[in-house]
Amino acid sequence: MNITNPIIPGFAPDPSVVHVDGIFYLANSSFHLFPGIPIYTSQNLRDWKLIGGRMIATGGLFAPTIRHHRGIFYIVCTNTTLVPSIKVENFLISTTDIWSGRWSNRIPISYPGIDPSLFFDDDDRVYVQGSFSLGLGNQPSCTIKQFEVDVETGKALTDSREIWAGHSRIDTEGPHIYNVDGWYYLLVAEGGTFEHHMLSVARSKSIWGPYQSFEGNPILTADGKPDEYVQNSGHGELFQDSKGQWWAAVLAVRNESTCQPLGRETFLTPVHWPEGSWPQIQHPKAQFEVPSPLALLVDDKQRISFQERIQKLDARLEDVHIRDPETSCYVPPKSGEHSPWTLFPSLEDLARPVGTSTFIGNRQRTFYTTATASIDLSSLKGAGHHGIMAGLAVYKDHLRHLLLRLDNNTKTVAMKGVNGDTNLDSTTCEKTLAVNDAAQILHFKIVSSPKEYRGLAAVTTGGQRGEWADLGSWETKDFAAREMVGPIFGIFAHSATEAGKKVGVVFQSFTLCT
Repeated sequence: MNITNPIIPGFAPDPSVVHVDGIFYLANSSFHLFPGIPIYTSQNLRDWKLIGGRMIATGGLFAPTIRHHRGIFYIVCTNTTLVPSIKVENFLISTTDIWSGRWSNRIPISYPGIDPSLFFDDDDRVYVQGSFSLGLGNQPSCTIKQFEVDVETGKALTDSREIWAGHSRIDTEGPHIYNVDGWYYLLVAEGGTFEHHMLSVARSKSIWGPYQSFEGNPILTADGKPDEYVQNSGHGELFQDSKGQWWAAVLAVRNESTCQPLGRETFLTPVHWPEGSWPQIQHPKAQFEVPSPLALLVDDKQRISFQERIQKLDARLEDVHIRDPETSCYVPPKSGEHSPWTLFPSLEDLARPVGTSTFIGNRQRTFYTTATASIDLSSLKGAGHHGIMAGLAVYKDHLRHLLLRLDNNTKTVAMKGVNGDTNLDSTTCEKTLAVNDAAQILHFKIVSSPKEYRGLAAVTTGGQRGEWADLGSWETKDFAAREMVGPIFGIFAHSATEAGKKVGVVFQSFTLCT
């Protein structure tokens, strides 16, 4: 069986994996997107399906750890909010039915740091490992500490104790503990999430240490390997399949000629772990072969049950919003994927750093993607419709986004790119498309490649769609930065006036094709 990397393409960093009854469950960071903490599932490690996310406040969710113990799934995660000031919170949620999407209320896990992990020991004691802050601006800026926890209440049962500062002692984060062959192995990410990213490991005979650093650290890094297509490899998880084979799911990027267009993605790679020795992680490859289909390791009953669950999943699970959406601003399709969305504009546009704006989209999963959308222009005629901006966007965050938008004041369509890191804020091209009063439908199209995003627009008049007008392009390298997030294609509606908030902008379609 051939496996193609990344196994979770597009914006999918910080993977954590658990294997339960022949099924793999993988959780990723979601940062500012809603719903938070996407969860994917697979029976063969090749074909993954999104089964949902946890519907919780998403100021900025990152570095989740997913675990299973005695019939219960647990997730611990970090949430960062900016209002009224920067605040970091760690929490735990649980469920007995991961397919339902129904999780417990958040239970706070309090400590001064990020990246919590859970370890259930054989004696049923439970421990939290976390990256504890030693002060911003310091180096080392953090270290790994541990405390015993009551998962019912989140209460610490012991004082926190430092167990390892790491191999490089630079940004030691993402801890996970595994009990293998009588040893407790502690895996950490180090070096920051960019070109110096790495995975290192230490081990101890006691859960509390002392932990001995492996002389061969780091056990995974692309640092100093410029010829590797897969770069920035690090933060990840070690796990076993039904045959006992070890695997690593790790964060990495695909290094194109100018930048990494899709950001941090999830890659799979085999692990060789000799008995009583240290794990050896192969550097992730774009493709690799596995000896036999892993789906054959489950019986027919399990396989049928899995497929039945997949078939019952909501077709709109890929839809995401910017932080917590104002649900009254969205009227979803009644039936069928081509039924119209009605969006009620927000006063806030995509440059808003907190809160939300009216936007719904899907992650960009491939380099070559064509996103299209169309607006019923009759929904934008009449009193109160001035000051409305609506269209198709590529959104990373409030500092980096690309808009193919209709200005309902000037009745023109233009493409605008924003990169707040470079103070670049202008239309990418002087070309515009005029929309006259006879126009019935306005069509948007953004075509992506590893090099650029190109915007086009057309109008339907008298039942006939006109030719596509090329409105310019935006190079992916001008849309990139040292960032944590990835591109989202979506439709949006904003208004400069209170009256415009009451106008339902009817999008007849929104589709992504690869």
